[in-house]
Amino acid sequence: MDSLLPSLVLLGVLLITASRLGGIGVTAYDDLGQSWRDAVVRSELRLASDLSITSVNAKGTDVDVVVRNDGSVTFDEFSNMDVVVQYSTGTETLTKWLPYTNAAQLNDSWTLLTILDDVTDPGVVNPDESMLMRLCLSPAVGPFTNVNWVQVTNDAGLSAATSFLGGEDAGGCGRSAFYFSLRDDGSVGSLTVANEDIIAWDGDAGFSLTFDGSDVGLGGLQTDALAFIDATHLLMSFTTPASIPGIPGTVDDSDIVKFTASSLGTTTAGSFELYFDGSDVQLNGEGEDVDGLDLLPDGDLLITMSGNFNVTGASGNDSDIIRFTPTQLGDTTAGAWTFYVDGSDVDLTTNGEALNGIAVDDVADIHLTTDGDFSVTGVSGAGEDAFIFTPLTLGADTTGTYAAAVFFDGSAHGIASNAVSSLDLP
Repeated sequence: MDSLLPSLVLLGVLLITASRLGGIGVTAYDDLGQSWRDAVVRSELRLASDLSITSVNAKGTDVDVVVRNDGSVTFDEFSNMDVVVQYSTGTETLTKWLPYTNAAQLNDSWTLLTILDDVTDPGVVNPDESMLMRLCLSPAVGPFTNVNWVQVTNDAGLSAATSFLGGEDAGGCGRSAFYFSLRDDGSVGSLTVANEDIIAWDGDAGFSLTFDGSDVGLGGLQTDALAFIDATHLLMSFTTPASIPGIPGTVDDSDIVKFTASSLGTTTAGSFELYFDGSDVQLNGEGEDVDGLDLLPDGDLLITMSGNFNVTGASGNDSDIIRFTPTQLGDTTAGAWTFYVDGSDVDLTTNGEALNGIAVDDVADIHLTTDGDFSVTGVSGAGEDAFIFTPLTLGADTTGTYAAAVFFDGSAHGIASNAVSSLDLP
């Protein structure tokens, strides 16, 4: 009996172990079976897919590509397509992967202009239909260069490629768009937006949604500062401390986050990370919240504050612009502050003339928006308008002139009861 009991215990352990191993084996078999079925589906999809590039028309920054669906299956997952282009500017050869956008087009991106002969299933490229794509390249394709090449890969992984000749520069994609957010939820033109969204205005082309904040967990927040790094990376700040998806803890209103987009427009997707920790660089006071933002080509940040500020190298109020030169960014931010624009030197002296949007263009003119009504030498407007300052000297002794007309007249587009709360130029 003494020897029988241990044997029974051992037998029980063996049976339990065998049962668990059997369960694991069944699970592994099921997983393997599902993986095999997925692979078969992908293989069948690839076999049913075929595409060809039937024409390329390159005019400097604009490269129009016609891709024909020669297969037997449809495709419409444009954000999952890969577009790679190699081209000569005339002085150098560049290779780029271009992201898809269905909003106002930025440099180094592609968009769908139309589906040719789109008779059935609008918005879907059916068999024997063609899609007209526009590639927006910066710098431009050199005129009459003949070492250019483009490859398009659909969401099934099938590719088509061809070479093309550069033409005279008649393009203009990515050059004229103006990006902004609104203080309050509302509408602009025929577009209804929330104040966490980013809107693009492209003159005669009108308004389009560039960034839908509710798609990426920003519903209920207000975007009050923005700056594009490139076509898929965006800097943002918000009016209140908040929990931002993907960033541990609370993001303060003195912080700046970086959004990396996998798609933009009416279907926005991507991820956030902390780009600038304001508390690391003396932004701790009540008025020391980021309220306007621009990114300079050398990586320095231009920032306006929501109120009075005092940091090493600069002190002032919400009508001033200060410059931050980083030595380190992210969770541990470090760098130095200097004065960039003293607003009181150039007529920005009232409460309504607090700056909340700044963007420097290619010729160093500064595009501005304010919290409320402004009246400076040569031009006046309200919080829904944007105007231009041309500096002669920068720093603690600022001088310059204002353009005689506003750059953007918000009241002409139905937002007189609202205000622009941030802006950027591509």
